[in-house]
Amino acid sequence: DYHISRSREATPTFGEPLWSPGIFSIPCAAGTTQCTVSIALSPDEPDLSLAMRTDRREHLERVYSSSAAVLGSAAYVESLRPLIDAADDFLVTRRIAGSELMTVIAGYPWFADWGRDTMISMPGLMLTTGRLAEARACLMAFA
Repeated sequence: DYHISRSREATPTFGEPLWSPGIFSIPCAAGTTQCTVSIALSPDEPDLSLAMRTDRREHLERVYSSSAAVLGSAAYVESLRPLIDAADDFLVTRRIAGSELMTVIAGYPWFADWGRDTMISMPGLMLTTGRLAEARACLMAFA
């Protein structure tokens, strides 16, 4: 068990197991290997072609363009592409009172969106990547 000092003060059951079912290690040479890891609970078959689908690529190109406009540097956005791609997977649309707003799904499928998780992740997922409109939509979702 991993012992957390603050938890020890609050409760007699202060240990937390840090169990992991396993570790996957895939050596990838920089710039020469593309590795895709897909995990799906439902549907039974993950969409392994998602990264190559035209609609996904077009969506990400729009995100890169808007990020470059906000951040002022296409070269900087180019260096952020892996972060932008990964961040996009956590952002989802949430309909509230007829408005399409944004939120973050960090613990899916175990948790829905939480305002705390959304606010903690906002700098890395949205502000750093220049997604200011999405950040504003997340703030509006929890206002």
